Amino acid sequence: MKRILIVALVMLAAAGAFAATTAQHLINLNVVAFCAIELDPDTSTITMTPQTPADAGDPPADDTNTTKHLWYTVIRTGPLTSKITVEWRATDAAPSGCALTVQATNMGGFGNSAGLVTFVNLNSTPQDFITGIPSCYTTRVANAGPRIDYTLDVQVPGNLTVGDNHQVQITYTISAT
Repeated sequence: MKRILIVALVMLAAAGAFAATTAQHLINLNVVAFCAIELDPDTSTITMTPQTPADAGDPPADDTNTTKHLWYTVIRTGPLTSKITVEWRATDAAPSGCALTVQATNMGGFGNSAGLVTFVNLNSTPQDFITGIPSCYTTRVANAGPRIDYTLDVQVPGNLTVGDNHQVQITYTISAT
């Protein structure tokens, strides 16, 4: 009987030793600040032309394009926010008598529109476009994110020249503020 009791105790001790074994890993979860930006849809060329007025005797009508949206992902630390600036980077100017305006609309909680930005000639100074961007993402769904409204503004119709063609590059940059 003593033998059976000793064998049983040894078996219980061995089973208990195996049941209490564990292993651990320490994992550091490190959040870093970053910003990424892209245009939707990703076609890069827009053609804008002064339009025929609705009634003879009226000035040429402005041309507007509202097909572009900005997609972005932002992770900020603490109370910091991000902003997007817009810049005219091409060496060409707007057609004589015209200006190009750009504005962010339909913000949907992804920051604050800085209002209408007007370009007449080459301007390499970045201007605020969207400010106060919190940590967020706009999604990659068509027509999601802030919409970009472009307008070719006819300011002096008498300066327009048929066949006048200019190509400009508008650049959006996202950064921490």
